Amino acid sequence: MANVDHTSLTDTQCHEPKGINSATTADKGKVITPSGTTSGESVLRKLTHAELLQKQHHVMQVIGNISAASTVYIAPGISGTLVKATSVIDGALDSSGSDATITFNIDGSASDAATMTIAASGSATGTVDSVTSSANNILTSNSYIAISSDGASTNSVRAAFVLQIQESDA
Repeated sequence: MANVDHTSLTDTQCHEPKGINSATTADKGKVITPSGTTSGESVLRKLTHAELLQKQHHVMQVIGNISAASTVYIAPGISGTLVKATSVIDGALDSSGSDATITFNIDGSASDAATMTIAASGSATGTVDSVTSSANNILTSNSYIAISSDGASTNSVRAAFVLQIQESDA
């Protein structure tokens, strides 16, 4: 079968990667990778936690006072997807006042990637909130993310934000 373009092979001419003879339902979730020990051989294995997180990046930004209408910017320098935003506050919002609404916007888009509410009621130093992003959340290496507070809450409270970005393969 010399000099045959692989795209023209029929089912009977195809084979499993070297070293992989069969797969069963017990192999669900495993991937084929180079063996690392035998040249030209492959192994069927589950990726390690470290391998799965390899393309996860976390960037941080702070708003000095979420009770004042304000915006901060961050340019992660990563092409990928904004997956999740997590916040922690260093004080209590006035429980009789309004919640703080935080928006996450990429490149000044007309639609936000995510909106987070930091509730005034029950808030205290160390209160953690998070939001996942599923739309308008694609970044290029030149993108910026604007994190904005509506300023509706009361009490001067600082918030730190960690943004989880899944790097794209491109």
